Amino acid sequence: MIFFYGLVGSLVLLDQLSKFLALHYLSSEASVSVIPDVLDLTLVRNRGVAFGLFSGYAPALFTVITISLVFLFVITNRSHAKASPGTSNVDRWALSLILGGAVGNWIDRLRFAAVIDFIDFRVWPVFNIADAAITIGVSLYFIRVLMSKDKPNSPSKNLKANWTSPNANQFPQHGNWGNPDYHKGKEKKSQDSPGNLFSEKNRGQDKK
Repeated sequence: MIFFYGLVGSLVLLDQLSKFLALHYLSSEASVSVIPDVLDLTLVRNRGVAFGLFSGYAPALFTVITISLVFLFVITNRSHAKASPGTSNVDRWALSLILGGAVGNWIDRLRFAAVIDFIDFRVWPVFNIADAAITIGVSLYFIRVLMSKDKPNSPSKNLKANWTSPNANQFPQHGNWGNPDYHKGKEKKSQDSPGNLFSEKNRGQDKK
């Protein structure tokens, strides 16, 4: 549990440090080429969500993100609890990455009313380290879900594999219901029972 919260804290620090450097050394008016025609560093202030959507609703967006962040924190805390059943390490990694990225971007909105982006691959909207962490976390979670569905040793499949239908050996009274020899054997046993022998003896005495 401590490791995963350390991962969240480290991710937030790395994200905030990278944005601090971007604000001091980059300009929104010009990009810095790192790999020509592949990777640039471009300072962008994103007041919306992904791809700049809802940029005109910054106050309401901040409120929604804050509430979502609280729920995400609760879910992550429960997944890291020792007694939490059905939670794998992949889930914990995924939730920690998502939470760390979400906290990093939330701090930007609290300080600047916008998210600081600076990584520009030219063919994709400009993003930051927090965005990358969220994307990796979501991808890990969905991969884990897809793999668990195809896993042959899942609990539901084991239950089906180990279940066997009742047979005649387990329940002879039902399995042999249509067998005439079985009914003859039952009749013979009933005739040889002590009660029947006693009644036959009484009938013989009455005849005498």
